Amino acid sequence: KNILERSGFDEICPIHRARVPVVKGCDRHANNPCSKDGSLRFDICFQNRIAIANSALVREYAELHEKVKILMVLVKNWVRAQSIGSAVGGTLSSYSWMNLTVFFLQCIGYIPSLQSKDLMTSHGVLSSGTNMETKTVDGLDCFFFKASFIKKEKLWIASKEMEEIPISCLVCNFFHFYTIIFDHPILAISIRLGRSSLLKATFENAKFWRVCIEDPFETHHCHRPHDLGACVNRKGQALILRKLKDAAASLKSSLVSPVSSTNDNTINILFGQSPTSDSVEVHENN
Repeated sequence: KNILERSGFDEICPIHRARVPVVKGCDRHANNPCSKDGSLRFDICFQNRIAIANSALVREYAELHEKVKILMVLVKNWVRAQSIGSAVGGTLSSYSWMNLTVFFLQCIGYIPSLQSKDLMTSHGVLSSGTNMETKTVDGLDCFFFKASFIKKEKLWIASKEMEEIPISCLVCNFFHFYTIIFDHPILAISIRLGRSSLLKATFENAKFWRVCIEDPFETHHCHRPHDLGACVNRKGQALILRKLKDAAASLKSSLVSPVSSTNDNTINILFGQSPTSDSVEVHENN
């Protein structure tokens, strides 16, 4: 902590109750274009090599399509604004929310599972070379396709209807999916599988009242299964569901109202601002 503070960082906070050693902090001089004051908040973890593979996997999903990246950023910022992105605080970590985002897009057929062995087999792809990550970390299989290879070889092509879905529709349906469609008491979220088929019962300590998220590498059948939702307490789960439902209700009109149907106005509604006839925030690169 003292070393970081002497180096110009502030808000340094060791998280003693974390699953692995973590230090949170803020770099006020990072010139971050995504924050108003240019600051960049960060987590530094130790003795957690699997986290590197986790981050690399999320990055590859973000590279699959521009709209995937946009939705990830919107969800992450919404989570921060609602104060429901803290595993230590009894809600979900930012990484867990990215799992929710990817899983939703997989379930609607927008993106594939980058860990799909079936995809590799069906296209005769060898599990080696530069087209994928194949390393093993602490005895865990960390195989996944690289987004560039998926796109270059056209291993996955979304339907024309999916390609034409505006980001406003993806945002609205993300909240609709987790408040209406997904069966939280019965099913677990798994971007490894990319479909609603994994039962919560596969995790020994899963609870019907809280979300269950399979880590893509520390899977339910490995030697150290990790449920990313295990950190959620009853108060945190209730808060998460309430925030999701509030957002879903606020966004419902954006799919039918001529005033709020644009991408930018959907974002305004999501962050508690009134819809306007002018677009000022988010633009898709289509």
